[in-house]
Amino acid sequence: MIDWCISGWRQQSSQRAQILDWLADAKKLGFERYSLVKQGQHYWLCCCNYADYDLAIYVREQISSSAAVFVQREGSHLICVAWNGDTLLGASQFSADAMGAKSLICIAHHWLAQDGMRCSLIFGGRGSREILAEQIKSDFTVKEVSEIDFGSRSRISKLRSIRRSPFWLRRQVVVAAIGLILVSSAALSWAYWPTPISPTAIDSSSSQVRIDNNKPQWLVTQLRHVNDLLIQVSYLAGWQVQRWQLSEYGEQLWLQSSYGTKLDLLSQIPNQSEWLWQQRGNSVYIERALPEPEIVNSRDSLVSIDLEQQGFILTRQNSRITIKHEALDTTDGTMWQALIDWLMLQPESLQIRSAKAEVAGYFWSFSIELETKNQGKQ
Repeated sequence: MIDWCISGWRQQSSQRAQILDWLADAKKLGFERYSLVKQGQHYWLCCCNYADYDLAIYVREQISSSAAVFVQREGSHLICVAWNGDTLLGASQFSADAMGAKSLICIAHHWLAQDGMRCSLIFGGRGSREILAEQIKSDFTVKEVSEIDFGSRSRISKLRSIRRSPFWLRRQVVVAAIGLILVSSAALSWAYWPTPISPTAIDSSSSQVRIDNNKPQWLVTQLRHVNDLLIQVSYLAGWQVQRWQLSEYGEQLWLQSSYGTKLDLLSQIPNQSEWLWQQRGNSVYIERALPEPEIVNSRDSLVSIDLEQQGFILTRQNSRITIKHEALDTTDGTMWQALIDWLMLQPESLQIRSAKAEVAGYFWSFSIELETKNQGKQ
């Protein structure tokens, strides 16, 4: 039986020198094998241990579509490989049940949606389509092809020993390094590839000063969308969202690049025309206005919620209330809805002072601070 690598340690870049750097890093990390293939302007690199062939490369060879989310059932798992042009969006596997189907579509929704990347949802055989039937949205472009034979293999998808560096790649990089790479690559990297943001680099103090000075007001109904937004930006090719927060202008997403360019990011962000690109030193964030407040005619239908049962921690101090959740699961919409309902039941004098969510593994660490506005004061 062929031993396929599905997830692996994946990187991609249009710069050959960067690929060599990643191969050196992979050796230090203890990986034993790697695959490398050129797709358009990108080199796809995957490092792992023990596997014989790279499933992502093999699937891409079999499917002619230029933008696709390919799904096929193999035993108790759903195999998923997604790409958009020469960018590999993801390669993973999910359990072949309702929860696995929900998780897959949750991750792939922006890739598939008409207001997103418009990738085709391509099924290998009917088995996987039946499992995902309830999760397929009406605006998805759905296709079906014959099952891919994972009992077969190809030369290009074969993993090689990491001790055998690609000679052709190294030779050309060394020659080019004398001229272009030392000059133009450094300039391009600075202009288009922001360096990773360290946890201490995102200094929220300046944003907080602006908030305090300008005293912006946010209404609860303007935050209904945040849970869906965090789902949509949790998996971005070439980028990682590290923080969401309110600002005097609306909301911000603070970002870290691994290999993606500015265009790579904007092509994946929902409603990209609404977002403004901002850069403060080496820190990158995008910003947009919040939605218009919704008109609430009655709160009689709302039910009193015990937030602590949903994992929230409430701290009261004088006129302020701080609500935190250390592991907010955005795929479980009941947590966010419980918070919104609780906030809707509070008196109008209790106003939102700040809110933020930071990545915490597969979840989000969320906090919101509320303050009672003193009557008669501006």
